[in-house]
Amino acid sequence: MKRVSLFFGSFNPIHLGHTRIAQAAHDQGTCDEVWFVVSPQNPFKTHLELAPAEWRVELVKVAIEGLSFAKVCDIELTMPIPNYTCNTLRLLFDRFPDIQFSILMGEDQLPRFHEWRESQWIIEHVPLWVYPRGERVESDVPHRRISCETMDVSSTMIRARIADHKSTSGLLDEAVSLIIERDKWYR
Repeated sequence: MKRVSLFFGSFNPIHLGHTRIAQAAHDQGTCDEVWFVVSPQNPFKTHLELAPAEWRVELVKVAIEGLSFAKVCDIELTMPIPNYTCNTLRLLFDRFPDIQFSILMGEDQLPRFHEWRESQWIIEHVPLWVYPRGERVESDVPHRRISCETMDVSSTMIRARIADHKSTSGLLDEAVSLIIERDKWYR
């Protein structure tokens, strides 16, 4: 049975930190594939101004082009907004009954995990793999850790750098950077 780790995010925009995390998860044997699930709107971030979801999907495709184990998943673009992970999982379970799914998420999400819709159901149905993000968090939420040398980068920081006309060199895939420049997003 194929094992797929779902890496949910707005990816507004996707950066090298994201792809580094996916690479670490794959290299450590947690999964056979990592699917980048582009979320049109995170229920916890309704204030965030997002680039169009279809455009962000295209950026993810470009960013993961050289990663044979990575795929983009745009399933949430067909679902009501805001969408919830439990609903996405149910739909994926129906569409791909022969895949064993897990979730790849930042450790900083553990303290709020009980606020996720049907969090207990999620815990019962998929393993959670967490990567370091900020301070180490102790949590009673069942999870396993991956080790990953994280980058001091966030999509928020990248948007701010672009708006301030500062370099994003070493933070974004070069092709992603060119598309953002061409389409004039985050200015």
